[in-house]
Formats: sequence, C-alpha cells, structure tokens
Amino acid sequence: SSSMRLASYKVPYENDDFSNYGDLSITVLNGFGGNLNSNVNRWRRQLGLKPKPLSDIMNDSIEQINEIGKYYIFKIRNDNNPDSAFICAIMSTVNSTIFVKLNAKSEKIDKLEKPFLDFCQTFVMK
Repeated sequence: SSSMRLASYKVPYENDDFSNYGDLSITVLNGFGGNLNSNVNRWRRQLGLKPKPLSDIMNDSIEQINEIGKYYIFKIRNDNNPDSAFICAIMSTVNSTIFVKLNAKSEKIDKLEKPFLDFCQTFVMK
C-alpha cells in the first residue's frame, strides 16, 4: 500500500482466519533512517500518544541479536485505542535501516509478540 514498503503480510490472529488479521510491513531506507527516539515517537504519535524521552523508550525496548546484528523491538499501545497497537523492530546495517512494523488490535498484540520476535530472528544479509 506504500511505495516505501518492501513487503507486506497479513498476519492472522488465530486459526489462519485471514478475515481478521494484523498488518506487517517491512520498509528499508538507504542510509541512516533516523534515530530511535524520532522513529519510536513518530509511531507513538500515530497511536495518539505523547512523545517519550529516549531513556524511557530504551527502558521499554527489547534488545535482540540476529545475523544482521543488534536491533531493538518496541511494543507501543494506547489503552484508549483498542483498534490499533504496534510491535516494531529497527535493524541497522552499514548501508540501510530496516523497519519491521506489525499493526494489530491492541487485545491481540501480546499474542503476536512471540511470532513477531521469531520472524525478526530470520533476517540475514546476503
């Protein structure tokens, strides 16, 4: 749905029912894709939340390592917006920044967290 998206996936909540699903996008930006603070706060604003300082953002992050290297996972939800919550990953390479973002109903985001983490572990550089 966006010219910036490298890939889009429908992520079913349960039983492969694609009539009710989350939206996973992968976007790759050449070069530096902005700092963690600006990207996470942009996602927070998309959910109607106020920005947070970097120290709070990092305290709420999950640090992971895959074949690309160290990356960060951010789970963002607004309790006043049950229709949308995000789990996002930011992976940096020498030449690009990879953003993986899952948009799902807030009540389903916790259930989708492990599959999202597993998916992010599959990224490799070729």
